[in-house]
Amino acid sequence: MMLSATIRLQGAIFSLTAWLLVLGGAFFPGTDSRTELLVSAFAILFLGVPHGALDTLYAKPLYRLQSSGAWIVFGAAYAGLAALVVALWALVPFAFLLGFLLVSAFHFSGDPVEGTPVVFRALYGGAIIVFPALIHAGPVTELFSFLAGVETATLLVDALHGLAFAWLFATLWVAVRHAKINLVSSLELVSVSVLAIFASPLIAFCLFFCGMHSIRHILRTREFPEKKSNLHLLQVAWLPFLLTLAGASAGWYFLSDASLDGRLVQLLFVCLAALTVPHMLLVDRLRFFGDSKKVSGQRDVKHANDV
Repeated sequence: MMLSATIRLQGAIFSLTAWLLVLGGAFFPGTDSRTELLVSAFAILFLGVPHGALDTLYAKPLYRLQSSGAWIVFGAAYAGLAALVVALWALVPFAFLLGFLLVSAFHFSGDPVEGTPVVFRALYGGAIIVFPALIHAGPVTELFSFLAGVETATLLVDALHGLAFAWLFATLWVAVRHAKINLVSSLELVSVSVLAIFASPLIAFCLFFCGMHSIRHILRTREFPEKKSNLHLLQVAWLPFLLTLAGASAGWYFLSDASLDGRLVQLLFVCLAALTVPHMLLVDRLRFFGDSKKVSGQRDVKHANDV
């Protein structure tokens, strides 16, 4: 199956799952917040985070990494950037949380297919960040307060809540207009928005991150710069993923003074933020600077610009 067809199928499956989750939540009582947090943390760690463990597939051709020394330098730079993000959280929590939200929205805007307009991408990338504050301001404030304190959390959630109404109007307008060009992409935008508005914030983010963002990245990575088997992806990912687990374990130890809920939220989202920054410098570089043609040899892999 061609990549474009696979991505359309994945988008349709994600959209169906999102709608079923939202409709199911309307008829069945939800779980308690602790259970949601534990389930989401486990799913994100083992189903979402591993897509970043494939970054070496991008780094090798982009930075021409051949020798052990080159790989050591790359690994040190990658870990150093992640450590700087953790330090920012420890020193300036407000800047960390605001930066994390902005960077995440920007990074998620890369999910739609190549050729998608900038405005569509911006609305899509921000949907999972902005819309939870529309009717779930309380739970979002509680989550943010674990990362940056109650005052900062309240300030940011109030801002997102005010922004959400205009974001919703713009999203509906763009989705309807874009449906004439790409119905599946418009369905994805609407589905992400509905999920973010009506589902529990943690569950919504978990399904989006694992079921849309992570899977779509893996599908594209299989084709960069040439088709790879699932076994090859596993062989590439296992060591970086184990190193990530080791880092998360160390973080769990150092956060021992926090409550269980606070510890889980801090570990989950600080780790995600720390890994997102170096991850973005690889995959979004391709999207904006077209390095795919340089690293794919004589082949012109058009979809690589859309990783």
